[in-house]
Amino acid sequence: MIEFKDFRTLLVHIYSFNYKKAAKDLGVSVTTIYRWYDNNRAPTHVVKYLMVVARGYLPDREPYIRWYIDGDYINTPYGRFLAAEIEFLNHYKWSARRYADIAKNRRERIPDIENRLQSIAEEVSGMLSLIKSNKVG
Repeated sequence: MIEFKDFRTLLVHIYSFNYKKAAKDLGVSVTTIYRWYDNNRAPTHVVKYLMVVARGYLPDREPYIRWYIDGDYINTPYGRFLAAEIEFLNHYKWSARRYADIAKNRRERIPDIENRLQSIAEEVSGMLSLIKSNKVG
């Protein structure tokens, strides 16, 4: 990954020496871009903006320091992923939590269900005994 230590690196990384496009995007004259490039200094807000763009709109703090976007891919210390894969990560995590809760609730309800089934079985047994003793039918 590119280390963004100075304005020149940022400018070249984003605009590839297209000073006119840089001037238009940043709302300044081409002369100003040349001056910033020659001095390797620009206003702080411009540098921060360029850092955000260069990093692919990811935060410049942990754990995202080594993450960057390259086209449709997000490069992380853990591998390279399509942006679409990351987009649905929250959905997958939500689904996993939801189904884990459902499974947990079912496990907790098993004793209650077993007790209810046992009482129904006892009632049925009692009814069958009653039917046999009265010889209904």
